[in-house]
Amino acid sequence: MKIEIEISDKADAYGLRGDPVRALGCLCRGGLSWSPCGGPTEAAHVRSRGAGGTRRDLVPLCQRHHSEQHRIGIKTFAERHSLDLTAEAQRIAVELDRQGYP
Repeated sequence: MKIEIEISDKADAYGLRGDPVRALGCLCRGGLSWSPCGGPTEAAHVRSRGAGGTRRDLVPLCQRHHSEQHRIGIKTFAERHSLDLTAEAQRIAVELDRQGYP
């Protein structure tokens, strides 16, 4: 499955050039859509740095969905939005590697 990763003009407007994951639209938009929910997107950890997570364990979520993820817990969040966050993070990491992101 090919993931299209493009830095959006909206992300540039928010000054989010430093992190390609944050430049993607919210993953929750329809479950499979990269369309942004609105507002800046944040890089949400699927596995925290304290638990050994790296940039390979990140998914893009808007501020609202990222807050929800922390509020209800990652398992409940993934079930509620029918997402396999680990698989999504892996797909994004592979594509970022392919594109030469550090």
